Amino acid sequence: MMQFAWSAFLPAKPEPGMTILDPSVTRMRVLPQDLDFMRIVNSGAYLQIMNVAGYRHMGRAGGLRLAAEQSWIGVVAASTLRYRRSLRLWDRFEDTSRVLGWDDRAFQIAVPSPARAS
Repeated sequence: MMQFAWSAFLPAKPEPGMTILDPSVTRMRVLPQDLDFMRIVNSGAYLQIMNVAGYRHMGRAGGLRLAAEQSWIGVVAASTLRYRRSLRLWDRFEDTSRVLGWDDRAFQIAVPSPARAS
């Protein structure tokens, strides 16, 4: 939750030369508030982590400014999750998000399940 709030209030700055079609890598660490009673990242936290990666992607590509100018809002219209492995406290991980396509109403952004960083 803190990582999500951090990305909302202090969004990523646009990276020169990056377009909305370029992939964006977001690196994070599992924090205590991301864990459930089994001491692994719960499914709700995974969705928040993927939201953070999506916001950072839009920020790096300069899309957040355009969204603000057009009064666009980000809404998850659909999601599909496939869990590969559990993330535990203090694990470093990364998400690579990319735009799959868009139409007159929405962008489709792929944010794969977090992968452990090496």
